[in-house]
Amino acid sequence: MRDPIESLHERYGERDDVLLQVHIGGDPPHWDLYRPARERFLEVCSGFGCAEWLLQEALQLGYEPGVCAASDLHLGWMGGPRSVETFRGRFGQKYPMRQRDSAYGTGPLTAIEAPELTRESLWAAIEARHTAGTSGARMILKLHLGEAHAGDRVTIHPGDRVDLRLAVHACAPLSRVDVIAGVHRLHCCDPGGALDWSAELALSAAQIPGHWIYLRVEQADGEWRWTSPLYLDRADEPADGRDMPAWNACALEAGA
Repeated sequence: MRDPIESLHERYGERDDVLLQVHIGGDPPHWDLYRPARERFLEVCSGFGCAEWLLQEALQLGYEPGVCAASDLHLGWMGGPRSVETFRGRFGQKYPMRQRDSAYGTGPLTAIEAPELTRESLWAAIEARHTAGTSGARMILKLHLGEAHAGDRVTIHPGDRVDLRLAVHACAPLSRVDVIAGVHRLHCCDPGGALDWSAELALSAAQIPGHWIYLRVEQADGEWRWTSPLYLDRADEPADGRDMPAWNACALEAGA
């Protein structure tokens, strides 16, 4: 952990049996001081709280990561919590952001969508960015654009019809489902407190701002989950989205 980041990337950055991730914890990444060739995996939530801002920062810098979430425990316990720390709690006193209480089986987790439960299949799914991050609740999210799904790269042309399919299977009543495109909230869905919810959105390419789309879900109990982005290759100039809410409008609206 004390090696220079340049040495770390030189040694491990291109290996196919190592996965480096951008961690949100003791300090945010200093991309202004060091810009690696690529960032393949990014932590959108950890024991320190939710960090969708970090994902947005990476995307706006041109990185195309898959997302993950982790408790920041360092003991090798899969799905284990962080140690109890008195200055933290559900919302924290030192860090005013949503956080998990410490208890066995709690804490942020990474979900992997793979065809079978084998090391090879899981690794291939991670490399393909078929992942999601959750603050703790084991909800299931689906985001499809045609045959592609979250993490894939899709080519869209001017005038194309873009059909998005959304589905959520939650662990508590759903408060909101947001479709984020670029730096804007493209669509906000009200699931009406359902546990299982799905919808289809028919859009034109001209309606979509930016070069990525991902799904963000909030449960009524304060748990969150994000999909990896769908990455859009497009020849047209994306809509500027000036009339759309910002990606973090839900926090601004709540006064967070």
